[in-house]
Amino acid sequence: MRAAIIALAILLLPVALIAQPTVGIYFTGHGMDYAPTQWEEFNGYVLLNNFPCYVTAAEFKVTLPGGANAGKLDLVGFEVAAGSLTLGTPLDGISITYWPPLNGFEGNALLLCTLNFLAREGCYYGPERPSGGPGIDDASLSICADPNAVP
Repeated sequence: MRAAIIALAILLLPVALIAQPTVGIYFTGHGMDYAPTQWEEFNGYVLLNNFPCYVTAAEFKVTLPGGANAGKLDLVGFEVAAGSLTLGTPLDGISITYWPPLNGFEGNALLLCTLNFLAREGCYYGPERPSGGPGIDDASLSICADPNAVP
């Protein structure tokens, strides 16, 4: 019996390690990457995955691509769940409260915020980019802790 319990624990350990909470920006039908065309408006969704808890608040900051890609992608708006209160903006650091709380016990990804983007130039990655043409080269968006948050 003890051997069976140990074997079961060993088999379940990788599942527990894989199911770490994550937060990221996802795009409908495209996962975590998307190549918009020039002047296309599109949405990104800030999702919290593998978090079996009730969530009543979140704080984060979105950073847009810099360097050669600076100014080629704009955040033109954002939306939160009905009944939520916000303080700040995603680019400056945002605090969001949720009521009723988001239910992470159901096993679904939790939508923290919808981000509305505008691509000023087309985005290319890999061999798709026209030779010498304008574009956003493999730019990444990142979600980070709000540096203005009080611990």
